[in-house]
Amino acid sequence: YVVCTRARDLLIVPNLPTSRAASWYRAVRLDKLELPEVNLDQLPDKVVEDRAAEANLQTAEEFAEEAWTVAASAPVLRWHQPSLHDADRTPSLIDLPPVSELTDPAPPPIGAGPLRGTLLHKLAEEVIAGELEVSLEALIARADELLAQLRSQSPPSDQIEFPDSVQAATTIRDTLAIRDVAKMMPFLEAEVPVWNADGATLLAGRVDALIVREGRVLGVLDWKSDLMPSPNLKSHYVSQVEAYVAVTGAVAGAVVFMTSGEVIWVGDRDGLLAQLVTTPPPI
Repeated sequence: YVVCTRARDLLIVPNLPTSRAASWYRAVRLDKLELPEVNLDQLPDKVVEDRAAEANLQTAEEFAEEAWTVAASAPVLRWHQPSLHDADRTPSLIDLPPVSELTDPAPPPIGAGPLRGTLLHKLAEEVIAGELEVSLEALIARADELLAQLRSQSPPSDQIEFPDSVQAATTIRDTLAIRDVAKMMPFLEAEVPVWNADGATLLAGRVDALIVREGRVLGVLDWKSDLMPSPNLKSHYVSQVEAYVAVTGAVAGAVVFMTSGEVIWVGDRDGLLAQLVTTPPPI
């Protein structure tokens, strides 16, 4: 300690006879009782510097100007997180690494909606990533595995309604077969973080999928697993996609309701799909 700090001339170790047995003071042997008691008489006299009192010549105008300068140097940032409070999403809890003692455990999803949404989003992500084939058998098997993980992380209760693996697998298969979605599938990249700074407004979010071709973001896709979303909720979802379209420079975006198969477009749908048409090679 003396070598690595500025205490090169004098290091005072306090004597704490009433410390707990589990404390560092007791756990580390420092041979404290063998150390000499500090002699404060060897310290130099305190030097007191006499300084003349200075008058405060600052005016009210100067104070206000300096206060404005301080406030301007630390602008208030406003965070915009479009998908933070979605009812059908929770922080990812499945296929996570083992919990570390250095990290707090993630809270389990609560309620049928978040559980179903977590499962459907995870299945869609794995299909897009090429980790899972779009067959009912493969989807059901993977859904069963993910549901087992969700059950293991949820508190034991007979009141928790878990989604059905067959229904979830069928929903994913049918969703990916929607005509517009099927056209976009070869160009999808799943679970992409999105951020942007516009003055003092900062946007941070995670897009369910981006439509990317030749390195350019052409579209934004947002899955929704709500069973019966209200008109107000649909409008809220559309505004989320509008924000993501704006910051990514995409041509268009789509809100895809997995349960009903409804697709709500934002921007130039036809222009986006036209850019996804593969040009045949020249003869």
